[in-house]
Amino acid sequence: MNTAIRTTSPHTPPSDARSPEPAAPTSIRAAGPSDREVVGRTLASAFLPDPIFGWCIPDPERRAAILPPLFELFASLVLPHESSELAADGAAAALWVPAGQPPVADEDAAAFEAALVDLIGDDMDRTGAIMALLDEHHPTEPNHFLWFIGVDAPAQGRGLGSALLASALARCDQDGVPAYLDATSEHNRRLYERHGFAVQAKRSTGGSPPLYAMWRQPRPPGVRPSRH
Repeated sequence: MNTAIRTTSPHTPPSDARSPEPAAPTSIRAAGPSDREVVGRTLASAFLPDPIFGWCIPDPERRAAILPPLFELFASLVLPHESSELAADGAAAALWVPAGQPPVADEDAAAFEAALVDLIGDDMDRTGAIMALLDEHHPTEPNHFLWFIGVDAPAQGRGLGSALLASALARCDQDGVPAYLDATSEHNRRLYERHGFAVQAKRSTGGSPPLYAMWRQPRPPGVRPSRH
């Protein structure tokens, strides 16, 4: 997101910090435009208690009503890139923006911003401040950008988020391309560190909870994440 176009955003945690790998094999498939609604529902469920979204949209009832169509909006922009994935029949979702592509294309920017303002309404000031902060500091070096990842609340604790991360990060390693994300809590930060991410900066704006800019260099073949 940025101040006008708002193209980058924080993302929700996989919410299964017990291990960087799932306990059992998890079915993972590519997500496409026809998956917009399931991605919206899953990410809305995952983000409902998120500290950043709680700060942006403080009223829980408003937040619960806004998040599903908001994430459908995000998904409609990202899914055509064909780099996003679903796990366990949609119980977990990850929206990835491939290197060299913006989350919001220039030709879609005006319509995206109008839809965002219409959805978020009176809470746009705080939301816009977070978006502007993240966009200002979004890296210019090519990277596969994890825009959002989340696990449906009833399915959390099963390793689904870790499975999605492992799947996509294997492709990052194969491509030799770094990965970037913005973690929304200390808890999330520790999980991503176990997947090879390192904190670049800790940032906040206007009294918001902190966000952690995190970068992961591609791993050589055969190198596994640390379990510590």
